[in-house]
Amino acid sequence: MAAPAATSSALPAEDAMLEPSALPELEAEVMSSNAASEAVLRAVLKQYAFSPKVVKMEVVHRALVKAMTLLPDETFMQCMYLIPDTRHEDGTVAQLNNLAELLQSGNFAQFWELAAEPELRSTLDSFATFDKSIREYVATALEITYRRCPVDVIASALNLPADAAAAFSPAWTRDGAVVAFPARAETEPRDGSLEAPIAYADVAELVKALSH
Repeated sequence: MAAPAATSSALPAEDAMLEPSALPELEAEVMSSNAASEAVLRAVLKQYAFSPKVVKMEVVHRALVKAMTLLPDETFMQCMYLIPDTRHEDGTVAQLNNLAELLQSGNFAQFWELAAEPELRSTLDSFATFDKSIREYVATALEITYRRCPVDVIASALNLPADAAAAFSPAWTRDGAVVAFPARAETEPRDGSLEAPIAYADVAELVKALSH
């Protein structure tokens, strides 16, 4: 995945982010168009855990959206742990958690179906690079799971028209209705078939390792 955009240079040092006086600045960073760092996301949610009366749910939602774009990094899971269980009942928090679970389990078509629900879509669209970051994650997962893959499967996984999906990466080669991915040692077919998929659960950790 592409490296996230840098956060504001005016932000406090990480060891000062838990000072109550730093909260407004951190909230502004989370709500900005910047790809906030893992440290900023965690610091805001830690401050909310310490002081529940100051919680702003729109900031919580944006923090989770940004954390999801950092997958396969563990930031999203860490953020969910920092949110009190009572806040997990919030409809948007629950839906964002469901989205992350679908994404990490390789249920990409279901992910995009849930992401298209109007209220949730407005939350996701508030961070302009969300879809791009997710598609980069999905593309990496596909490359690790397959050596070759039908265009219609790629289109469904990326939620793009067939031609755009097949051309998503300049490293991919289209041959009619099939796309060949760059050779990787970890995608050698187990049964001799060029298109034999590896179970996504088997490569989830590999996606995480190779995306850093």
